[in-house]
Amino acid sequence: MPDFRLSGFPEHRLRPARAALVLGLIVGAALAAAALLNIVDPEVGDTLGVFVVVFPGYGAGIVGALAGAFYGFAAGAAAGWLIAVVYNRLLT
Repeated sequence: MPDFRLSGFPEHRLRPARAALVLGLIVGAALAAAALLNIVDPEVGDTLGVFVVVFPGYGAGIVGALAGAFYGFAAGAAAGWLIAVVYNRLLT
């Protein structure tokens, strides 16, 4: 079985805390922007209804945007940390 690990490249390791912060900010901002966009264009709300099932409190408006930013940051941070840890594990 071939070895797919990227050994020999220690300078290409990811820092899990930084990856978590960056991906959390991106996903949180995207969910907040989508909730605020729903105020301007209510037709977008049909698509955003899917997120209400996963993220309680998320919806159109300021409160929904804040809830989306919180949930998005939490989900993005968890995903960013996991991606960085798995990537670093493949390097060793």
